[in-house]
Amino acid sequence: MGSNACYCLRSAEPLGMTPAMFNERYSHLLPIMQEEAVDKIEAGLNKYAEKQLETAEK
Repeated sequence: MGSNACYCLRSAEPLGMTPAMFNERYSHLLPIMQEEAVDKIEAGLNKYAEKQLETAEK
C-alpha cells in the first residue's frame, strides 16, 4: 500500500471507523490516488533525465 493509502487508513480511527470500514467506503479512490502518484513520479523522473542529458551534452 502506498503512503497515501496508509495515511487514509490511519485517518479512519478519528472518524469512528475501523480501517476495514474506511477501506470499504473509500477503496474506489485508491486507484485514482495510485495513478496520480505514478504521474508525479514519472514527471519527476523525466525532469531528472532531461537535466542529466543536458549536463552530458555540455
